[in-house]
Amino acid sequence: LMKWVWSLKTTTKTAITGRSMMKFESGYTVETVFDGSKLGVEPYSVEVLPDGELLILDSANSNLYRISSSLSLYSRPKLVAGSPEGYAGHVDGKHREARMNHPKGVAVDDRGNIYVADTMNMAIRKISDAGVTTIAGGKWSRGGGHVD
Repeated sequence: LMKWVWSLKTTTKTAITGRSMMKFESGYTVETVFDGSKLGVEPYSVEVLPDGELLILDSANSNLYRISSSLSLYSRPKLVAGSPEGYAGHVDGKHREARMNHPKGVAVDDRGNIYVADTMNMAIRKISDAGVTTIAGGKWSRGGGHVD
């Protein structure tokens, strides 16, 4: 694993191998606490929940994961919505049966509902305890979109 170390005040970059830490300037340290490449997860967007948990949107695999607030190098993400195999599509329903297609944005409301910008499906998806639903948009090939 290669990480870059650099100063924000200069343009020099130094490669350091075998360490999971990056330093930007004196007093600031960024530490890798989740290495998605080891777990087959490619984080695209992250949302921090009020309880400290993280929602990790994996656009490449069309999945949404949750990871506990007790972050460590041994933390494992829990699949919230999508396919364990990374299949893309446009399917509403139960969390693990639902399919998204390269989602790019994620937000959470004060009730804990999760909203995902499902980019390739041109849709806004709502993820709640009941499952995944399309609340707006959708490709024209799917009948002109969807509105609740």
